[in-house]
Amino acid sequence: MRTALAALALGVLALTGSSSAQGSASAIPGAAKDVRTLGAELESLHPNLFRNVSRKRFRSEVAALARRAPSLDANQLLVGLMRIAALPGDRNGHTGLFPLHGHKRELHLYPLRLYDFVDGVHVVDEVGGTSLTGLKLVAVAGVPIEQVLARVRPLVPHDNESSMRAPRL
Repeated sequence: MRTALAALALGVLALTGSSSAQGSASAIPGAAKDVRTLGAELESLHPNLFRNVSRKRFRSEVAALARRAPSLDANQLLVGLMRIAALPGDRNGHTGLFPLHGHKRELHLYPLRLYDFVDGVHVVDEVGGTSLTGLKLVAVAGVPIEQVLARVRPLVPHDNESSMRAPRL
């Protein structure tokens, strides 16, 4: 539960919370093939993909997402792909999808930088002002912050627990 995790939480909730954003339940041509290709490329290119995740679990997760892909909208598919890419777990901070960096699709984010301090998640910076800086974030769209962070945790590539604290925005 770190800065990267907290910031990603807001972005992912913005994605998954609004199915009207980029294509509500419309099929994405080739989505299942793209999922399978991601899985195969990770297996081919990663030097030690199965250090923290079993081959069986990895392939099962890829197959499950590929089966669901035709029924997912663009936002749901992106979140699923992020989950697959982050499966390698600890010591894999460079293995992941980073939708805020160089992604062709426009993503809508809250203009906040968050940090998870010992006493909770706080706003440490914001675009265009300071009226929220220092405030504690307790929920997003009515979902308690602890639940938000738990939902987003499996999407965050990281090297260790400390690297989840590093700002990535």
